[in-house]
Amino acid sequence: GRDIAVLRAKVHDSVVILGSATPSITSYSHARNGKYNLLTMKKRVGESMLPTVTIADLNNSESKETTGIIKTTLLTKLQDNLAAKKQSVLLMNRRGFSAVYLCQDCGTPVQCDHCHVSLTLHKGKKRLLCHYCGFSTMDNRVCMQCRSTNLVPAGFGTERVEEEVKELLPDARVCRLDSDTASDRKKFLAVLADMHDGKIDILIGTQMIAKGHHFPLVTLVGVVWADAGMSMPDFRAAERSFQLITQVTGRAGRGEAPGEVIIQTMRPDHYAIVYAKEHQYEKMYKREMMLRQNPAFPPYVRLICLRLQSRAEATVQQSAKNTAHYC
Repeated sequence: GRDIAVLRAKVHDSVVILGSATPSITSYSHARNGKYNLLTMKKRVGESMLPTVTIADLNNSESKETTGIIKTTLLTKLQDNLAAKKQSVLLMNRRGFSAVYLCQDCGTPVQCDHCHVSLTLHKGKKRLLCHYCGFSTMDNRVCMQCRSTNLVPAGFGTERVEEEVKELLPDARVCRLDSDTASDRKKFLAVLADMHDGKIDILIGTQMIAKGHHFPLVTLVGVVWADAGMSMPDFRAAERSFQLITQVTGRAGRGEAPGEVIIQTMRPDHYAIVYAKEHQYEKMYKREMMLRQNPAFPPYVRLICLRLQSRAEATVQQSAKNTAHYC
């Protein structure tokens, strides 16, 4: 969308405004180099201050004593916020109940027949879904490796976080907002309206709750698992994690009451986590530019994606070799 907007502006000789609290490294590089005209806002609109951010290390002994994903620090803050009749937002950027459905006998995950990636369990639908191609199957599967029926969910998604929060805080009015619950636009808008009206105590969701929303009564934001996107095989993984954490941090303390953010992570020393905690976009930019210089990644170079597709895997392999040889 951004690139198309820039292209249309060039074709029609018009102005395009790119606005973000966390611009992409490439866009900010263009602005620094004079390709874009850079405009900055040094502080929040109005009198509200940026929230205080605390990192909760999931590696410490206290965190390991609790079996769920909501650890002691975050749970205590949720309880205090609920008692104060304030709203909370919990970010878990992974929908479904669990990310992997594992065989307990041989350890093999149930995979998509087409993409060969792990299927995600959606407990409410009693189905396993592929979040890449949309393939789905019933959850009463047998292991394709050893034919065992002893399959168990592993990992967390928004559905599982919702279930745990309702068990821990039975008096709280909890709502979940992700692409599963917001497929109907009317339901999506109804949830946002309830949130604005104070009818929801805790809103759990994916990245769709992180950006652009103004909830004046939200004083607590919890990033349930900040490492969710950090290990993706993508040179932008750290950048996107920083963007998401920073954006959802901005949902706290937008009203009169100050905001607070709890970031649960197993990598508390990772630069993306540290800079997000300190609200330091400029440092994040400089670190990424240094890392992308050698080997060269955007914005130092441009990348092109080639997709090779065939009904036979051998044909794709041969075509890939031919393409590599030609290049």
